Amino acid sequence: FELSGNGLLSLEKIRGMIAELSVMEELVNAGQYSLATIAGSWMGPLGHEQDFCLPDQNLEVKAIRPTAKEVQIASLRQLASEQKLLLEILPLEDATADSTGSVNLNMLTARLEGRMAPDQNALKIFRDRLLEAGYVEQPGYEKFQFLVGNKSTYLVSDKFPRLTPSTVDEGISKASYSLTLDSLTDFIITQSPSNE
Repeated sequence: FELSGNGLLSLEKIRGMIAELSVMEELVNAGQYSLATIAGSWMGPLGHEQDFCLPDQNLEVKAIRPTAKEVQIASLRQLASEQKLLLEILPLEDATADSTGSVNLNMLTARLEGRMAPDQNALKIFRDRLLEAGYVEQPGYEKFQFLVGNKSTYLVSDKFPRLTPSTVDEGISKASYSLTLDSLTDFIITQSPSNE
């Protein structure tokens, strides 16, 4: 994650973190994994190809604008995984502080710290990952408000449209690309309301 000139994360990074932390909050609410497992599974800040590496599945999280027709894939390894891989896409709409249900990075982080507090180890891991991501609470983040739309989850199966190291010519070492959202409809497994 990179910082902009004012010491804040770039808008693109803020949007990405809002999406990732929204998924983390959903994982905490579901109660399927321990708090420490969830905090430790957040690998995006450490530069891992997928954002979450859970014991039984990996999650790649993408923030898009509500009108987007495509989603950007950053590398050949981003949709390559040895275990089950889900692509989770969250539309983020620009909002204002008085928009009902809007969130900002400080608010979402504080909410998750509160949820992690019963497990001090989980809280420490979470805070360490925030620092790795380049995030430190600052008033400047308050002006970046978003409404998180309905999340769509896709199963990245063998037939999923993607470029991976095993599907491209060996001479291609790096690539980023776009997937049209319409091409993914056969792979959707859930569409769920956002957290409030």
